[in-house]
Amino acid sequence: MGGEVVKATKLSEEFDFGAFCERYGPHALPLFLIRGAGKLIVASDVQSLDPQSGDTLVALVRDEENGKRKAEEKRENK
Repeated sequence: MGGEVVKATKLSEEFDFGAFCERYGPHALPLFLIRGAGKLIVASDVQSLDPQSGDTLVALVRDEENGKRKAEEKRENK
């Protein structure tokens, strides 16, 4: 891996956990949820996450901007 960032994403009816997974792919690593008035739910083997609309999902995801820059550099160096 490499080039990851921690990203906080507010989930909604329009952009739910399924949409998050489609956008960031199988390499995204959910770390925790912030629910309601600041309840923190940490992802672990014992505590599974149940992301819902209104939650903020904090996850480690690939840095899309870094990936775009690397692709541009690669094209320029050909």
